[in-house]
Amino acid sequence: MGNIFGEGIQFREGKPIQLLKYVEDSEKHGEIILCEQALDIVRKIDEPVSVIAVVGSYRKGKSWFANVLHGRCDGFELGSKTEGCTRGIYMWNEPFFQKGKRIIVLDCEGIDDPKQSQQLATKLFILCLTISSTFIYNLSSII
Repeated sequence: MGNIFGEGIQFREGKPIQLLKYVEDSEKHGEIILCEQALDIVRKIDEPVSVIAVVGSYRKGKSWFANVLHGRCDGFELGSKTEGCTRGIYMWNEPFFQKGKRIIVLDCEGIDDPKQSQQLATKLFILCLTISSTFIYNLSSII
């Protein structure tokens, strides 16, 4: 079954949830916290897992691309301003099944957002690189 993105991309049920969040309060300042709701979803998976991480500069289409992988125009938040809207790392709450594996798509906060520290950007980049099976570095310029 196809959709507006083409015959090979299927519309997927579900919604995005936060996987990792950055804590800015005074007591735990600088910590990256794993969200329990996401952990519960991952724990329930019985099949082999493939993790696709979409990483790159802020406001360059990472969330849109992650939505396309789910056959959706909605889902991961898309902003219309110049400010980034993804904070931390999000995942889809219903990992989809393809070719014998559960697929988890991660949408990462932009790595050069002016409201973000270089230290946080580096941590998020390395976390996505480490936990992903497929790492997509979304680049919006001439190479």
